[in-house]
Amino acid sequence: MTRVLALLMLLSGIGHAEITPMVAPSASCPFWRGVSRAVVRSEITAIYYLELELDLVSGVARISDHRTESADERTKKIFGDDQQRHTNALYAICPTAEQLKATCSPGQRCLTLTVIRSSGSTTDRDRGNASQAQQILASIFPDLKL
Repeated sequence: MTRVLALLMLLSGIGHAEITPMVAPSASCPFWRGVSRAVVRSEITAIYYLELELDLVSGVARISDHRTESADERTKKIFGDDQQRHTNALYAICPTAEQLKATCSPGQRCLTLTVIRSSGSTTDRDRGNASQAQQILASIFPDLKL
């Protein structure tokens, strides 16, 4: 079973994946240490983009879809087990130092995962990690088409 399929099963509650209590991420993954929000941005151009955000503390998810002329701006609060599943799924993404060095070439559709903490932010431009995070956050908004 692929890692993405396992995460999707975890998010949908299928299978025998155990949900662990929502705690601070493991010290073995410094990327998530002290993080309060996770933001995935898929940039087509500077004005056409899709941004998904999850406040890991409050459980408020936000979508800012500007891929067409009519923008879609929404928020949704997730609670309890649902919030825990999404947060734990994000914590499973642990970028390597090499992945954190990835860049986005001009003209390339940029997909990024940015984590925000009180001391600043860190951006992961590795397409695999950002795509995985995008799938996790998009599952909060089932009607969203990626």
